[in-house]
Amino acid sequence: NIQTIGNAISNLVERKNTDYDAAFERTFNEYGWYAYFIRITDKLNRLENLTLNKQNPTITNESISDTVVDIIGYSLLLLELINRNQVDELVKNIEITGG
Repeated sequence: NIQTIGNAISNLVERKNTDYDAAFERTFNEYGWYAYFIRITDKLNRLENLTLNKQNPTITNESISDTVVDIIGYSLLLLELINRNQVDELVKNIEITGG
C-alpha cells in the first residue's frame, strides 16, 4: 500500500542522506532551487530513456522504480528544507507568483 511504500522510501532517503552527509542540503544552500531542478531533470531524462525511448540500460541496477524513488527522495529532501523554514523567502515568491 501507499503508506508502506512511503515509509520504505523515507527510510531509504534518510539513510542515503546520512551516507551523503546531507549533500542535497549543502548544494541547495549554495545554488538554490537550481539544485533541485537539475537533479529532478536528470532523473526525468533517465525515466524518459527507460520508458518512452525504450533504452536498453547499460547500468542494470537502476530500474524505472529506482528512478521514481530518486525523484520522490529529492522531493522529500526539498520538503524537509521547506518545513525547516530554510527557504521561506523562496516559498513566498512561489505563492505570490503562483509558480
